[in-house]
Order: sequence, then C-alpha cells, then structure tokens
Amino acid sequence: MIATSYVPSQKLICKGNPQYSLDKQKQVEFDRLLTQVDVVSFDLFDTLIHRKDLFSPKDLFYYVQAEAEKQLDLKLDDFTALRVRAEERARVRLWGRSIEEVELAAIYSELGRMLSLTPQITQALQQIELAYEKAMLMALESGAYLMKTALAANKQIIIVTDTYFSENFIRQVVEQAGYRNITKIYVSSVYGKTKQEGSLFDLVLNDLGCSPKRVLHVGDNRLSDMSMALGKGLRAFFVPTVKHRLKWRCGFGDELSGDLTLSTLLCEISSRMAEQNEQDDLQVLLPQTGHQSLSILYYSFAAWLLAHLKRGGYSRVYFAARDGLIMKRFFDLVASAAGFEIDSRYLYVSRVALYPSLIFTEPATARHLFSHSWDDLTIEEALSRISLKFDDVSDLLAECGLHNRKLSLNEITRPKFDVFLKKAWPLLEHANQESFSMIETYMRQEMMLTEEKVAFVDIGWHGSLQNCLVNLLDYLGIEKKIDGYYLGTFKKPKNASAKFRAKGFLVENDEPHDISHLVRHGPSVIELFHSADHGSVMSYRREGELIKPVLEDNQAEQEQYQTLIKPVQEAAFDFVEKLLESKKHFFVSSPNPGLTTRAALRFVYNPTLAEATLFGRLKIVSDFGGRLKSITGASEWNLKEIEGDLLPDGTVPIWRSGFQVLKERKL
Repeated sequence: MIATSYVPSQKLICKGNPQYSLDKQKQVEFDRLLTQVDVVSFDLFDTLIHRKDLFSPKDLFYYVQAEAEKQLDLKLDDFTALRVRAEERARVRLWGRSIEEVELAAIYSELGRMLSLTPQITQALQQIELAYEKAMLMALESGAYLMKTALAANKQIIIVTDTYFSENFIRQVVEQAGYRNITKIYVSSVYGKTKQEGSLFDLVLNDLGCSPKRVLHVGDNRLSDMSMALGKGLRAFFVPTVKHRLKWRCGFGDELSGDLTLSTLLCEISSRMAEQNEQDDLQVLLPQTGHQSLSILYYSFAAWLLAHLKRGGYSRVYFAARDGLIMKRFFDLVASAAGFEIDSRYLYVSRVALYPSLIFTEPATARHLFSHSWDDLTIEEALSRISLKFDDVSDLLAECGLHNRKLSLNEITRPKFDVFLKKAWPLLEHANQESFSMIETYMRQEMMLTEEKVAFVDIGWHGSLQNCLVNLLDYLGIEKKIDGYYLGTFKKPKNASAKFRAKGFLVENDEPHDISHLVRHGPSVIELFHSADHGSVMSYRREGELIKPVLEDNQAEQEQYQTLIKPVQEAAFDFVEKLLESKKHFFVSSPNPGLTTRAALRFVYNPTLAEATLFGRLKIVSDFGGRLKSITGASEWNLKEIEGDLLPDGTVPIWRSGFQVLKERKL
C-alpha cells in the first residue's frame, strides 16, 4: 500500500470522550425494534465509519492531488474537478445497462483517458486514493455502540453499502475499524445493484430468505437507508451523521470545502455541535460562537488572502484599522503555518482621519461627503471634523443662512452647508494643510508611498479607504499598484479611480446574489466582530520624528468590545491555532465562499433565540463621535438595500433575523 502523509487531527475541544449512549427516546425505539427482528443490517459510511477530518468525501481529492505531485511528479491542477467529472462520465457509460453502480477502477480508467495517462500512472493514482481513504476512515462511536447493542441481543449482523469500492477494500476498512462478527457484507459495486434504487435490498432479502419485517436496517441517508428500506418492507432506524446538525442548520448539501483545514475545522465543529445542547449562558455562548461560527470566517478569509498573496508578487500587505486587526492576527497565524513570509503591517487609517487628504486630492467628493454624510451632527460638530471653528467662520455661515451653531445637518440645512463649503474652500485647505502633511508623512513612514506593489486589506464594503489612498498617490505623482482584498464588496466607491482594483471573498460587487443576501442580513454585526481593542483613528499627531494616530476614546464602545466581542475573537483564535498546530501538513488553497458564508454567518441569518437575545444587545456607532445605536434599530441604508417584510413599527432591523423578530415570534 502507498504511504500517505495524513495524520489524524486530535480532538481539540472536548477533553476525553465519555462512553457513547443514545438519548433516552432513541434508545427506547432501538431496543423495541431489536425485539422484532432477527437480522440487523447496517449502512457503512457515516453510520459505522466516517472520514474524521473531511467534511465532504470529495475533499479527500485535495490530498490525492498533493500526493500525486509528491510521489509521481504529476502536476494536476484542479484534480478534484477532474476526478468528479471522471466519475460522472463513468456513470454515464452505465446508462441503458442493468448495472446501477460504477467501480473505482472504471472511474480511474475514465480519468486516465481524459488526461492521457499511462496505465501505470493511472493505477498509481488509484492506489493513492485508496491509501488515503484507508488512512482516514475510522469507526464512529454511535455506530460502534449500535453494533455492540445488536450483538448483545444475539442478532445476525450484515452490512449493506452503496459504494464504488471493492468488496476486498471494504472488508479491510471494516476490520480496521474494529467491527467483528459480521455475517456478510453486501457491496453495491460487486452486484451492480444499489440501496438507492432498492434493488440491493431485494437481493439481500432473497439471500436471507426471511420476512422483511424480521430485518432492521440502520443508516444515515433518508432516501436510501430510510425510504427505500421501508418501501421494501424492512424496519428502519435513522442515525443522523455527526455532521447532520451543522448541515441541517446551515442548509448544506455535499459542497466541497475548497480547503482541507476548513474541512477539518467544520468536522471539529460538527462534533462539538453533536455533543452539545443549545446554550443561553453568556460564558458558554460567547466562546461557542467563536468556535462554531467566527473561527470559520476568520480562518477562511485568511486562507483565501494567503492564496492570492502567494501568487501576487507583493512587497507587503497592509491591514486597515480597525477591522484589519483580527484579520491580520489570523493571516499571520495561517501564513506562518504555511511557511509563507511577507511584510505584514497594521495601518492606522480611517475615513475621518483621511478627510484632510480628500480636501486636496478629491475636492468634489470631499464637499459632497462633508455636506451629506453627517446627519444629526450640529453645524459646530461638523466644522470641528474639518478643522474649522464656528466663531472663525460665523459671518460666512450667516451669509448662507446658518446662524446657529446648534443647528443639525438635515435635508433643510445640508444645501446651505454645501454652499458654505464652496465659499470656504480656501479656508478649508489652509486649515487642513498641516493635517494633510502628517497624513503624507505617516504614509511614507509606513512605506506606503513607494513604487512597490502592495496589497490593502479591509472588511469592505465599498473600498473608499483604498480609493482615497490611490488618489493620494496620484496627487503626489507616485506610480504604485495597490490591490484591495476584502471580506466582501457591494459597490465601488463613488468617483472610483480608474486604478481602483479590488477582490471580495464572500461577495464581489454584490455577487453571487444568494450569498450577498445572507451577508446583507447583518453587515453591522459582521463589522462589530471585526472591531479592535482600541478606538477609531481620528487624526494624526507628531511625536518626535514619528507620526502617531490619535484614537477616539469611547468608553461604552470599548466596554462592549471587552464584554461581548473579545471573548468570541479569542475563542476563535485559540481554536484555529490549536487546529493548525495539530496538522502535520498545511495546504494553501481557496476555501469555498458560499459554504463559509452559510456556516460562519448562520448566527446572523438564522440565530437561535439565545443568540438573537444576546447579540441583539450589540450597538454600533454609525459615524465617528456618534451615539451607540442598537443593531436591531431602523436604518435608512438598510431600508434601501434589503428587501423583506417590515416590522410592525414600519422599520427593518439591520440584523434581519435578530432580536426584535425572534422576540415577537416567542411572544
């Protein structure tokens, strides 16, 4: 047998496993069924044995691809898609014949023809797949318990499985898993008949020569193990897979993870969910959210980013404050595990800190921003953001009809403030010259203003910070490529530079629509779980020869971070760190964004009542210096962006499935 480089991951979350047992209701049902039968038939895959570290069976093909390159010097880009296509073609060749199951040898013969491989190489590839299957397949505690119970009741045991593997291979993995006293194993590839079509059950019943009612079939597939067995007159007992709860909650099919570490991560999470009941205890729910949701999001983005940076030829990568801090921590962790080195920097930037640069580089954009983006601020507060004092420009303001410093910016005062800005622009440039100089110096200090190619990382959603930096470079006459990498992008910023280039992981320019719809359920929630342990960057100051950021001091915001957000982030980081330490080999690949979204953001678009109640307490500041507002409150932005039923008060919560909706359902 060909050797593999696979080493099973250790159990990361639970310390020691108590002896497995069914819940009381299922135990009573199984015991009752045993009294009514003579034979117990077991499904094999995901009932008696499973691939412990693979969320999808097809994820194994990533290992085969890496091993083929290592052992056979065979470079097969996208081997997974090729292997899947070969199986599809092999099955098509069976159409019109009486054979319902394909053999693994036929699949690899098809693959060999597709790739023009020699018979020797084709056979070696097949052996690599078999070696990895054998290394990964191991007994399931639930299956072992049911088998032991059936044997203790003196029942005849058989195994009935739909698979393309040979009977000899199946016998090897059954024995390896520790199962004994099996009367017979029925393998679909041997007989050309399947459970899925019901014909394999016909063969089994004919072979046994007993009434179907005297046979109990145990399995995890609702079609082949339940419906077809019951349709043939057998009794049936459903055993959900370890992965069943996670797949059911997130609406998964059999999607590829796209990344082996993500596949293992999802398996660990599935095991955790199978062992736990829903929790409403704060001390349990916070780390649980880190383990089961945010770990997926943080890791997958970091792995996706790493894959792009490895082939991008970048001198360094910048993570924008504040969302970028947790992104940088995970990227540095993943890059280290992959042995990839790059100059990774945390850049203290924000829209408000870069306002002074907009005055010089994008005056039209700046004027529109200053007059249209600060609802609820007073005239005096708005002026302070652009380094003007009310008393210094009161006469000019009065000319524009703005006499009171306490007037709020709204639909009536905005046009007047816009007229004021046009007249006051020279004053604005003079007042912000020093701030602009500090921005330029800070960027030079962080080596942003060189001609090297760099990557810029932020959470999203429109790329306005990156666009601001691109325009700053143009204004200074510096030729430089900045590529943006975001968790997701909705639309490009207004007046986007022709040089603006950006990629989104979960969504890009709001596509695909189904994933964008899930993300738009709660962008504010996603942003909050990417916040940091410091305030927003307000401006810059000189400290000797260095430029340092001036950070906002918002005590309520930081208290929320320490209480509700940091515990989630730390639990997610510790979880992924332990998983990476347990892996002997780390393959850089591209996690499936659709699967990542549905798994990681499940607590946003389909929260439990406990999650909605807890995270419905979260508050967010819509703009710098503003008040913290509940994420479940009304939002003009979301009324425009998200379709759906309004709440009774005529509003749409930012978190569509959140606290208010579930609270009403509960009542």
